[in-house]
Amino acid sequence: MTLSVIVTACNNAAVLPRTLVSAEQAMAFLKHSGGPLAETNVEIVVVDDGSCDATPELLRGLTHGKSFYRVLRRPRCSSPACARNVGAAGARGDVLLFLDGDDLYLPPHLLTCCQALADPAVDFVKTGVHLAHPVHADWLPRIEHSIVLNLAMRRRCHEAIGGFPDYHLSRRSNEELVPVCDVFHKFEDMYYNQLLAALFAGVRVAAATVEYVRYPGNSYDCQYEKFRRPFGAWRDERPAADHVRLRLCDVVFERHLEQLRAVGLGQTAESASM
Repeated sequence: MTLSVIVTACNNAAVLPRTLVSAEQAMAFLKHSGGPLAETNVEIVVVDDGSCDATPELLRGLTHGKSFYRVLRRPRCSSPACARNVGAAGARGDVLLFLDGDDLYLPPHLLTCCQALADPAVDFVKTGVHLAHPVHADWLPRIEHSIVLNLAMRRRCHEAIGGFPDYHLSRRSNEELVPVCDVFHKFEDMYYNQLLAALFAGVRVAAATVEYVRYPGNSYDCQYEKFRRPFGAWRDERPAADHVRLRLCDVVFERHLEQLRAVGLGQTAESASM
């Protein structure tokens, strides 16, 4: 088994060092675990998604002399879906894991994932998530299901579903296509997880092995007031355009799932918990 940890960063200079240290600590925990899993080869693939802050210079210093790092740089900022797909395409491991540039692995994360994936019938594993700021009990399982920070999966699954959904709506103006919207922006993780759950055999590990970090202005912070209330008690104040995009997402998702099932893709074993 070989692992590729794909770290995506866009203007994360203020928080990226802590994120990379957490990945290195998880690697060290795995290496010192003893037994055959200690020999697992791990690489960290960092995708600098067009950062215009100090991220590029920071990465040169943080990765210097560490052969397990590979840095891929995109010339322009794109989207989480695009950046993760770029990282997966450039990765060498047969197991893929994802880590945003502002979140954290806890030391046992890689070992826990390897232990679950030692069973060849398991296609992917989802672990528990530590939240430093409390949320209503209704939301924790939904958060764990909808993010990819706590996911490890076999590369063949990622490739079979075509990676993270990266669809764009454009309009034609004379001979040019003018971008209108990134259809799955902010929703790519949710639909990616749904595809995996629908088509492959996964297990859930209850132990929290990652930390979903909240700091001013990030995605978790922007949703925190909603997460503090029971599911359904928060008035949905998203822009009308987001509701339109969600309907488009549903249409694309259902069609894509139908096409994948038509070619025989589907679960090989019952989902379980650990």
